[in-house]
Amino acid sequence: MDSTGRLTLVPFDTTTASSRGSWDPHPLLTEQDRKRKAAQRIGTTYVYDWPETFEVCVKELWAQAIRRRSDVPGLDKACPKHTVQATEFVISEGALKAKPISDGNNDAGMVCWEFNVFLPTRYDLKTGTVVPKKIVVIANDISYQSGSFAIEEDKVFHAAAKWAETEGLPLIYLAANSGARIGMAQEVKDVYKVMFKDEDAPEKGFEYLYVDEADYQRLSARSLNAEPVPHPRTGATVYRLKDVIGAKEGLGVENLSGSGLIAGQMSACYATVPTLSLASGRSVGIGAYLNRLGRRVVQVTGAPMILTGAAALNKLLGKEVYTSNNQLGGTPVMSPNGVTHWEVNDDLEGCKCIIHWVDMMPEEFASDAKRVPALQEPHFQIIADPWDRDIHYCPVEGEISDPRFLITGYMKDGVLQRGLFDEDSWHETMSKWATTVVSGRAKLGGYPVGIICVETRTQEKILPADPADASSTASVRSQAGNVWFPDSARKTADSIQDFQKEGLPCFILANWRGFSGGQRDMFDEVLKFGASIVDNLREYDQPVFVYIPPFGDLRGGAWVVIDYNINPDCIEMYADETSHAGVLEPSGLIEVKYRDSEIVQTMHRLDPTCAALKKQMTGYNAQAKAEAQGKLKSREEALGPIYKSIATQLANLHDTPGRMLAKGSIQGIVQWQNARRFFFWRLRRRLHEFHVIRQLQQADPQVTQQEGRAQLQAWAPAGLEDAAFVKWCEENEGSVADKVKAIWAESKAKEWAETLAGPEGLAVLMKVLKTYRQNGGDLADVQKLLSESC
Repeated sequence: MDSTGRLTLVPFDTTTASSRGSWDPHPLLTEQDRKRKAAQRIGTTYVYDWPETFEVCVKELWAQAIRRRSDVPGLDKACPKHTVQATEFVISEGALKAKPISDGNNDAGMVCWEFNVFLPTRYDLKTGTVVPKKIVVIANDISYQSGSFAIEEDKVFHAAAKWAETEGLPLIYLAANSGARIGMAQEVKDVYKVMFKDEDAPEKGFEYLYVDEADYQRLSARSLNAEPVPHPRTGATVYRLKDVIGAKEGLGVENLSGSGLIAGQMSACYATVPTLSLASGRSVGIGAYLNRLGRRVVQVTGAPMILTGAAALNKLLGKEVYTSNNQLGGTPVMSPNGVTHWEVNDDLEGCKCIIHWVDMMPEEFASDAKRVPALQEPHFQIIADPWDRDIHYCPVEGEISDPRFLITGYMKDGVLQRGLFDEDSWHETMSKWATTVVSGRAKLGGYPVGIICVETRTQEKILPADPADASSTASVRSQAGNVWFPDSARKTADSIQDFQKEGLPCFILANWRGFSGGQRDMFDEVLKFGASIVDNLREYDQPVFVYIPPFGDLRGGAWVVIDYNINPDCIEMYADETSHAGVLEPSGLIEVKYRDSEIVQTMHRLDPTCAALKKQMTGYNAQAKAEAQGKLKSREEALGPIYKSIATQLANLHDTPGRMLAKGSIQGIVQWQNARRFFFWRLRRRLHEFHVIRQLQQADPQVTQQEGRAQLQAWAPAGLEDAAFVKWCEENEGSVADKVKAIWAESKAKEWAETLAGPEGLAVLMKVLKTYRQNGGDLADVQKLLSESC
């Protein structure tokens, strides 16, 4: 209250208070504010807030890198002001074009951007700069027609996805929608009439719907099809409705056709470039299918992916069975069945998950067969973890432990015992599905790789009851460790396929005793999914390393489906010196190939007492013979257990890495402690080999993988170890490129010669000579024309 008695509002802190007057009204919500509130009510992020959300995640990574890598001067200065630079694209004149200003005034419920993401892992120590990672992002606008899919939305999605496929860019889909749009022709709805059987008793039913003459003339060309009929009571001509078309697009079946278009495009993108979806809000119908077609799904808790809503199903079933959509497609359903790869609590955590995944992607992908992607270089490490170090963590024989420790290391007494891969780089996927197999991505000396390893502990698989079936009950199945079951075999096959599509080298830490083969598992298609592992490895086009870890066992069919002969161009197999492999385990082998009778014969051969008693039994004294036989029997029983162990040890010696190497079944024995050094250089060598071989195949499509590798080895000095070979490749990059060009010229000359010698050769030659004269003797034009003609 001031001196005049007037009530005045005074801020508590006048130094930081707004200059707005005390009695000025608060500003009204803008259109974007209202849309933002609408999105928040549904539990998702407003579409134009996504770029800023991603930027928050990337800046957090930069803060972490600057804090942990204080040994790198200038790292803080390399961080740009905007770590995510988003350019919005819209459909204009039938094509995608950059929008000068992203003002939030979209005219469709679908928005797409090109993101330039400046990740700290892309920091170049030599130049002190950061090369941005380009990705294409498509998002539903839930505030526009509830995020439903109609013709315009489908056009935007298809164009953006096609662009990602053509340019070889990762595609991210941010899903929050209500499926295909539905509607009715309002212009018909407002004027149609009903021909009742009895106008005085409409409850008796009706014969047809119609419009009168005036409305028909106004609407017929664009909104409906109708046939003229006389009105039964007035005799006037009316028009009986046959088809309601609607003047406005996007009322029904055309939206389904558009959904089919974008479904096919999303499937094509998965086959060509890395794809990932974030289920931020509900995803219905085509929205749910797009998530699955992109294969890799991040799902926010409380954001269901459904085909039919709970209310509609309850109506169909005639009773209240489902209480929410989460019972149908929430994380409790989609994580245990493998549709959801990562489960997160909110959109910010979802964006962090996406950024982590994007960080694992190679720098570029070949958008067509004529272009060879750049050689993969190691990423800058946010946590320094040198390649030249021992692996500190080692499993203990006979002790069951978490297999992830092989990858990440193990914290003991406050000290990290580091594992095979870079510290804090492990990003597990599908952790709640098929838990007898562990799958994910990590880095080795800065190189992103895919990893599959084996759970050694017994797991429980929970099968939920179906609320729609009153007689069903939940059940729990135990699944032993070191065994492939139908679900874990499929998880393995799917992970291999995902890694291959992402262009990642693959490490398989193999420790399987075999496949489960019981009746239930055979019925659940364990055979089919085991075969899928072979199919996907055969098609793999990146280096694959199969490694049997310390005290690991690889037996029977488990060896077969990952053997290097499936794809000898890409797969290499190695084993730790303490590992074992074979058709059967030693205890099973001796039951078949070293039976008890043979073990007894071995006792008689090796034990002096048995040998003496055996000799006594050859005499003619029956009493002495019987006495010796009794003693021999007792001796055999006493020695039985130890000789059983001896037989088992003999069988075990048939399964050693030394025998695997002698038989050519593996490429080498790698001691676990030194495995990080070995695989770092082996991976780099294989990446260099693959890069040059692809250049050779581009120069001459007739060159096979084996021929390309032999050619490269012929160019390099003989007998180089992996590290020396990598150094040679880096020092001789220019000379290798010149040799590849020479092979290209030789291949083209041969191709041109074959064309000119053929029936069209004279016509081609005359065309070439004519062009040569017209252009004043420019040989470049001749070469270009020959290339096009041949």
